Amino acid sequence: GAAPRRWHDAHELRAFERPAFLRDASVRWLVPDPGTGAAPAFLEAGWNRAAPGGALENPAALPRARAVPRVLALPGDAQVCEALLHPAFAPEGFALTTEREAEGDYAAPESVRIGWREDAPDRVALDVASPARAFVVLADAWFPGWRVTIDGAPAALRRVDYVFRGVAVPAGAHVVRFAYVPPGWRAGMWLARAGWLAFAAWAGAIAWRARRRPDPEAGVA
Repeated sequence: GAAPRRWHDAHELRAFERPAFLRDASVRWLVPDPGTGAAPAFLEAGWNRAAPGGALENPAALPRARAVPRVLALPGDAQVCEALLHPAFAPEGFALTTEREAEGDYAAPESVRIGWREDAPDRVALDVASPARAFVVLADAWFPGWRVTIDGAPAALRRVDYVFRGVAVPAGAHVVRFAYVPPGWRAGMWLARAGWLAFAAWAGAIAWRARRRPDPEAGVA
């Protein structure tokens, strides 16, 4: 299928040629050029070149679901992209967003426990336990239609680092669920149900009238 526009933008900006962004995106494995077997020139030292099958392993890749100690809000996407490409970008220390409401300091990552409950293309569930308010980054593509709940209650889904999903989680132990519902799906379901109800009412009315109609053969000897 087609890649989300922002994911495409990240490729166009050559963000995936930045070691820090590769860590941010939780890219752990990379396959060298099949023709030459050469590793890309942009890789930093530390990649394991003796991985099985010739793949290169990045032991510094960050977990796909992780906590960050700080969220920084920038004026717009252009500034976020510029910061992502800056040599000082350190995804271990902060996440970037354009949403002021998410900005602030959060629990230290080492104090936050994250466990996986479910991992499917249209839903993800995490167990999150933290002594203080935490901010969880999920290195999966942000896209309209994704929603997040905490213990079943709707929460604010934040777009972080231009392409990923993030959510602020209160202190304590919670279940965080991400679910994808295509835009317009709920409205379409209600319209479909209304259509079926209207059809059922129409069919019932026809059947009722048919039962009420006199039988022309009734009373004939």
